[in-house]
Amino acid sequence: MTDIDIQRLVALYMRMRSRGMDVRAALDVLRDAIDALDDADRLELAQRIRSQEASEAQTPARPSPIHHINDAGPEPAAGVTCPHCGKRNQPGEVLCYGCGQVLANLPGEYQTQILGQLEPAAPGDDYFGDDSVLLLTAHNTRKVYEIRPQESSRELVLGRRTNHGPMTPDIDLSDSDGNRLGVSRLHLSIRYDMQYHTLTVFDLGSANGSFVNGQRLHPHEVRVLRHNDELRLGNMLLSVAFQHRTTTG
Repeated sequence: MTDIDIQRLVALYMRMRSRGMDVRAALDVLRDAIDALDDADRLELAQRIRSQEASEAQTPARPSPIHHINDAGPEPAAGVTCPHCGKRNQPGEVLCYGCGQVLANLPGEYQTQILGQLEPAAPGDDYFGDDSVLLLTAHNTRKVYEIRPQESSRELVLGRRTNHGPMTPDIDLSDSDGNRLGVSRLHLSIRYDMQYHTLTVFDLGSANGSFVNGQRLHPHEVRVLRHNDELRLGNMLLSVAFQHRTTTG
């Protein structure tokens, strides 16, 4: 990977952070691209991200949530072991100091524990259950994208695949003329909220914007997606439908 490619990953990460996305969510969006790097490039990327976060932390309004940004120091006695290189990291770290790997399933501030039994939400136009399917229909091609966000441990990204760079979306809109219609490579994220049984969307700093029912998603804005909504990514229109499994007595 070239230095320019690494800098693009850093710039995309910081753009997502500036729009209100937390560290874990931003790294999850970039996880596939990070995993594809060799050890040297992954470590270089991690160091640049730490440097950028440290710089942002100088502003009191936004403390850095990446812990232990100084590379020097003794080996920690307890913490998280990187599954890739075996290095022991401090508790709360999200990027391994040995190889730059994203550390998964960290306890602490990046995870929310839901305690007790939750009552399921009543079905409505925003209800999305464990057995529901999200159907996105492209207006121009009538192609239907069937998506099950609840089966993913991270956000799913809509965008378009290119032949340049390691960043690839989970749902590729290239076959619906995404390039001509102004869809970014990583355009919009979709997340399943298991507590409230809803889907939320978040623009990833796209060049041409994301719109729900004609209203643009602003920086830091997370919007609940509903059945019969209309999504617009750039100039690509997508009809939203929730399909629920029906049961008979």
